[in-house]
Amino acid sequence: MLPALRPALPATDPGVLPDLTAESGRGLFLIHALADHVQLRTHPQRGATVSFDKILTAPLLRTAS
Repeated sequence: MLPALRPALPATDPGVLPDLTAESGRGLFLIHALADHVQLRTHPQRGATVSFDKILTAPLLRTAS
């Protein structure tokens, strides 16, 4: 018997605006819109990983501390 496979990340185009009235489905769109670097990876048998970075400018770093 084969193990159950988790669904892969959906193929999304970061430039396409999602349905604004939908109850779900805007997470990856928002991550692409707000982050500087985004990496989506799928891992067989383990699911998916979404990694992203936001580069802060010096004035923002001073107010965060």
